[in-house]
Amino acid sequence: MRWLLLLNFCSLVWGQKPFYFYYESASVSMKIENDTLHLIHRIYHYDPNIPSSVPKSVEKRYYKRYVSPKEQRRLIQQLLVLKFWDWKDSYGAPEGQRYYPYYFHVRWKKQEKEVIYRSNPMYPPPPPNFTKLEEYIHKYFISPFLDKEH
Repeated sequence: MRWLLLLNFCSLVWGQKPFYFYYESASVSMKIENDTLHLIHRIYHYDPNIPSSVPKSVEKRYYKRYVSPKEQRRLIQQLLVLKFWDWKDSYGAPEGQRYYPYYFHVRWKKQEKEVIYRSNPMYPPPPPNFTKLEEYIHKYFISPFLDKEH
């Protein structure tokens, strides 16, 4: 905890912003800011008698937990290994086409980057490293909450 406070203080003093990580998909929004993980799980309910892709209702479940400095360092290491800062800003379907968005926004030190994958079966799948990062955050940050729901 002291390490994280010192890191955030030093970041502000030397013009660097604290670590920030955001991910969003159709069913999950996840944010790590300072030392806290905020997660929103959206559960879509459909009317079984009406064939429609529009949900009858959406249930939102909110979760929050502490994120240790070690967990943050591992996530940062994963971003570096996957060369997140070298990714293009967008993948998949072009703007103007129908798509389901998958989105990352990361701020670390003096770097900030946003990447979107526009999912549409008529266009290429996400790059392998995009998928690897999704798998990593699901395994270590999202699934522990969702597994408890069952």
